[in-house]
Amino acid sequence: MIDMLKNKNNRYCIGEDFTLTNDPSVFSAFRFPTKISDTIIILCHNGSFTFSIDLRPYYAEGPCLFIITAGQILETQNISDAYSLVVISCQSTKLSEL
Repeated sequence: MIDMLKNKNNRYCIGEDFTLTNDPSVFSAFRFPTKISDTIIILCHNGSFTFSIDLRPYYAEGPCLFIITAGQILETQNISDAYSLVVISCQSTKLSEL
């Protein structure tokens, strides 16, 4: 059984290796180009968002899946009001062990 810890920001943590959230405020950390240290998986059920990966612009509309790997540069521009998404963050060292 995997122990999960939920904190006050509606984020679930599995140990120190995985984080799961549906809180869009997590993207505020990426308002400016930021080099990613973990692998980030974005599952968008509905709504839309604009962002750039390695300074290339993208527009996504749900349902969709995006994977941003460690070392890439992420910048978010806009998330629609009618969104439904889940963000999973995983330490890249743990992914290579799987």
